[in-house]
Amino acid sequence: MIVDTKISHMTQHVKVKVRPGEALRLPTKCVHCNKSASERMPVRQKSGQITRFLDLPLCEDCHRDLNRKSGEEERLQRIGLVTATIVGLATMLALFFLLFAEMPIWIRLISALFIAILVFAGIWLVFQRLSSRAVLPETKKVSESAQMIEFSWRATTFAFTNDDFAHRFGQLNQERLMDS
Repeated sequence: MIVDTKISHMTQHVKVKVRPGEALRLPTKCVHCNKSASERMPVRQKSGQITRFLDLPLCEDCHRDLNRKSGEEERLQRIGLVTATIVGLATMLALFFLLFAEMPIWIRLISALFIAILVFAGIWLVFQRLSSRAVLPETKKVSESAQMIEFSWRATTFAFTNDDFAHRFGQLNQERLMDS
């Protein structure tokens, strides 16, 4: 067992040889609590322009916990959407009518729209980050139960907080196990 600095729990790392497009064998039990799994939790890791993903098994209870939002989280997401929309529209209108008045209308429209989209996205991201700080503890626990730590063209390293799941995952993919 290794304590990982990215995850606050004790984790077990499992490194498997897997290339893009190859499938891994997964236990039928929940990655978080070991109950019978009927749902999925997407786990993704991005490196540059490449994203690896795997949908891990979850039970119904953990799936429900994963998708629950705190009141503060929902409030920040709603405020973020409204704020980003209003500021984005105001930016587009201001740029279209005031700053680009000497340009042809189609250039003004495209330029104003492009900048407004950037403003909208920036504000939306700020509020998404703020709302992610208000995540419920049970949601955070489930989402941290499995993560991809790193990957390369030939291998992926997973971190599991559930020792039983990590052991089963390793057994099912025994022929692909690598030293960490």
